[in-house]
Amino acid sequence: MQEAESRASAAGTTVTTLEGGLDGLDAVPGEWDLVLCHFVLRYRPAGSRDVAMLAERVRPGGMISIVEVNPDAVVLRRLVRGGPAEALAELDEGILHSVTFDHHARKVALREVEDRLGALGLQAAARYGIRVANDLILDDDAKRDPAYFDDLLRLELALCDREPFNRLGFGWQVVAQRP
Repeated sequence: MQEAESRASAAGTTVTTLEGGLDGLDAVPGEWDLVLCHFVLRYRPAGSRDVAMLAERVRPGGMISIVEVNPDAVVLRRLVRGGPAEALAELDEGILHSVTFDHHARKVALREVEDRLGALGLQAAARYGIRVANDLILDDDAKRDPAYFDDLLRLELALCDREPFNRLGFGWQVVAQRP
């Protein structure tokens, strides 16, 4: 929140930010210009009203950004790092394992979220892939070389919004707008 306010101030404007969870969203009134929900839905129950509650907060002309782990890319990462048997096992697995939080979470497909947003009257404006190339490179030591990392970063930026590469990233992002 501080970063958004600092950047807005540097640009000569102001921004109001609210931080909260989905469980308390009904208690917060109003519509907003921008709603962010990044890496949260996988920890929420399938079939919940979460996407609808978020979409209801987007004012006309406003946007929503949703980011999640890409289940399809997890299969590719398992193939590259562990071989075909691990990829096949991941392909049929209905859950993700978060190493960071040592927690199991559900897989959330981009199409599922895009379809839900569309049904709620929002239109997809952009789709991005996150870590499209990075997770496919096995040599993690090479990523510590500043020149190599700069090249990798340029590649990531070139691929993140380009079909079909944006659909292969570790994560996906959809940005949708309410007309």
